[in-house]
Amino acid sequence: MLPGVPQFMRQQLQHVGELLQGQGISRCARQIRFSIHEPAIAASISKSASRFPEVQIGSYPYFNGKEYKTIVTLESPKAAQVKEAQEFLLGQTPEGSVLSIQEHTKLPPGFDKDKAK
Repeated sequence: MLPGVPQFMRQQLQHVGELLQGQGISRCARQIRFSIHEPAIAASISKSASRFPEVQIGSYPYFNGKEYKTIVTLESPKAAQVKEAQEFLLGQTPEGSVLSIQEHTKLPPGFDKDKAK
């Protein structure tokens, strides 16, 4: 419940919506799928997070029998930061363990961080 007269609140929200339309903040997000389980790359992920604090790094283990065992996400408003963090991370992980890398302006629909485990 919001305070105030609903009619005025609607007008204000419409005005703010018009101001913000097309002004959204774009984010660069990369999703890296690994063929190995999370413990094998945990130290690499931790080093990457420490080295690139401006990049949000998430790690999501999978135990559902799929080819990938871990998905690591890298997100930042600045694509260059994500690229640097990705290069660093990949330099720290076992060769041949990356199955795919997908780039997004946001994480893909259906990727639910809470249901990854």
